Amino acid sequence: MQGRFSGRIHRAVTRAEGEAGLTKAARCHTFGRTIVTPLLEEGKDIRAIQELLGNQDVSTTMLGAIGMPYMANVLTI
Repeated sequence: MQGRFSGRIHRAVTRAEGEAGLTKAARCHTFGRTIVTPLLEEGKDIRAIQELLGNQDVSTTMLGAIGMPYMANVLTI
């Protein structure tokens, strides 16, 4: 994630991670991947999701769709 809020968001995620006592690191990147599947299931366009996440390449966005075998044909570049 880039932009003027990325530092604040990263710090907030890191702080929440510590407060929750997580043993595995959570990062902003993780949340981006987590949101891709539900958006695709709702029928949102992969390019729109790409733009929302700020990914330069649609293949990066598609990584969040791993585990969606029924989307394999749709997501082939």
